[in-house]
Amino acid sequence: MDFCDFKEKFEFLRDNTVYVGFSGGADSLALLLIMQYFTKECGYNLIAIHFEHGIRGEESLQDMEFCKKFCS
Repeated sequence: MDFCDFKEKFEFLRDNTVYVGFSGGADSLALLLIMQYFTKECGYNLIAIHFEHGIRGEESLQDMEFCKKFCS
Protein backbone atom coordinates (compact mmCIF):
# COMPACT_ATOMS: atom_id res chain seq x y z
CA MET A 1 0.00 0.00 0.00
CA ASP A 2 1.30 3.41 -0.96
CA PHE A 3 1.02 6.25 1.57
CA CYS A 4 -1.23 8.13 -0.86
CA ASP A 5 -3.71 5.24 -0.82
CA PHE A 6 -4.70 6.35 2.68
CA LYS A 7 -6.47 9.39 1.22
CA GLU A 8 -9.06 7.16 -0.46
CA LYS A 9 -9.57 5.30 2.81
CA PHE A 10 -10.20 8.51 4.79
CA GLU A 11 -12.51 10.36 2.41
CA PHE A 12 -15.61 8.83 4.02
CA LEU A 13 -14.73 10.88 7.12
CA ARG A 14 -15.44 14.19 5.35
CA ASP A 15 -17.34 16.71 7.51
CA ASN A 16 -16.97 14.54 10.62
CA THR A 17 -14.93 14.74 13.80
CA VAL A 18 -12.52 11.85 14.29
CA TYR A 19 -11.27 10.96 17.77
CA VAL A 20 -7.94 9.10 17.88
CA GLY A 21 -6.72 7.38 21.05
CA PHE A 22 -3.20 8.64 21.70
CA SER A 23 -1.10 6.79 24.27
CA GLY A 24 2.16 8.42 23.26
CA GLY A 25 3.54 5.13 21.96
CA ALA A 26 4.89 4.56 18.46
CA ASP A 27 1.71 3.02 17.02
CA SER A 28 -0.72 5.69 18.17
CA LEU A 29 1.78 8.42 17.26
CA ALA A 30 2.07 7.04 13.72
CA LEU A 31 -1.71 6.84 13.38
CA LEU A 32 -2.14 10.39 14.64
CA LEU A 33 0.48 11.73 12.22
CA ILE A 34 -1.09 9.94 9.25
CA MET A 35 -4.57 11.13 10.19
CA GLN A 36 -3.28 14.70 10.67
CA TYR A 37 -1.61 14.65 7.28
CA PHE A 38 -4.94 14.05 5.51
CA THR A 39 -7.24 16.34 7.55
CA LYS A 40 -7.34 19.17 5.01
CA GLU A 41 -7.47 16.99 1.91
CA CYS A 42 -10.23 14.78 3.27
CA GLY A 43 -12.11 17.49 5.19
CA TYR A 44 -12.44 16.07 8.70
CA ASN A 45 -11.65 17.41 12.16
CA LEU A 46 -9.15 15.45 14.24
CA ILE A 47 -9.03 15.26 18.03
CA ALA A 48 -6.44 13.26 19.95
CA ILE A 49 -7.65 11.62 23.17
CA HIS A 50 -5.33 10.55 25.99
CA PHE A 51 -6.48 8.94 29.23
CA GLU A 52 -4.16 9.11 32.22
CA HIS A 53 -5.58 6.44 34.54
CA GLY A 54 -2.98 6.91 37.26
CA ILE A 55 -2.21 3.19 37.26
CA ARG A 56 1.45 3.22 36.19
CA GLY A 57 2.69 6.08 38.37
CA GLU A 58 5.45 8.37 37.11
CA GLU A 59 5.76 6.62 33.73
CA SER A 60 2.10 7.27 33.07
CA LEU A 61 2.48 10.94 33.99
CA GLN A 62 5.42 11.24 31.60
CA ASP A 63 3.30 9.75 28.81
CA MET A 64 0.60 12.30 29.54
CA GLU A 65 3.09 15.19 29.40
CA PHE A 66 4.53 13.93 26.12
CA CYS A 67 1.04 13.73 24.58
CA LYS A 68 0.15 17.24 25.77
CA LYS A 69 3.37 18.73 24.42
CA PHE A 70 3.11 16.88 21.12
CA CYS A 71 -0.45 18.04 20.52
CA SER A 72 0.41 21.62 21.40
